[in-house]
Amino acid sequence: MMEDILKELYPLIIVDDEWIIRDGLMSLDWQSYGFEAVASAATGLEALSLLEKMKVDLILTDIKMPEMDGLELSGYVHEHFPHCKVIILTGYKDFEHARTAIVSGVSGYLLKPVDIVDLERQVKQVKQQLDERPTPVKLPVSYPGIDHAVSLFINRALAYIQSNYTEKISLLDVAAHVFVTPTYFSIQFKKQTGINFIEYVTQLRIEKAKELLGRPDLKIYEVGAMVGYSNSKYFTDTFKRITHYTPIEYKNKVDP
Repeated sequence: MMEDILKELYPLIIVDDEWIIRDGLMSLDWQSYGFEAVASAATGLEALSLLEKMKVDLILTDIKMPEMDGLELSGYVHEHFPHCKVIILTGYKDFEHARTAIVSGVSGYLLKPVDIVDLERQVKQVKQQLDERPTPVKLPVSYPGIDHAVSLFINRALAYIQSNYTEKISLLDVAAHVFVTPTYFSIQFKKQTGINFIEYVTQLRIEKAKELLGRPDLKIYEVGAMVGYSNSKYFTDTFKRITHYTPIEYKNKVDP
């Protein structure tokens, strides 16, 4: 129970050109669903401005709005913010239009006036989808310069590293994975995490190695190979440089 209470709430925004609907939806007890209503917007363009400034996991948007309607907004979000879910708000006459939008990446639709039971059902479905996403990667240790509001492509890079640190992995590989140049990636990675790429991968591997060294069934060279070091001596040297212990000394320390 305590774990559920401490879980981070997913941020959502409300987008509707009718202020009374915006205010009504903003006032709901979103925390009971695992969300936090962090902002509202009257148009799709205002919503895009919010997306550029803050992390958003769910958008509830009306279809008919000036400047950029809800379907245009959802299409843009689907292409540029694929992590973000969208639920369409629609009147009866737009019902079929909204159903068509489902194939364009929209997670669901709600008829106006919004039925709370239907809202709860769809929001819970979205929360389950968000819960099943790969966990955002945390740095293995704390660094003074870390920026917790890392950009989307850096978070994707961290997730890629987390999934591939056991293999040969280079800055070029990761930059290509997130579709940016190596130079830009290197600069932004250091700026947003506080450490450079090599330092991060090394720290991650050593932290994972420390966990594995607690297992009595694994030999030192096996642990090294499991965290991406094919050369046992290089693994030992790197481990000692970071922890001031050799792997065998650390293993005896944690499992005497």
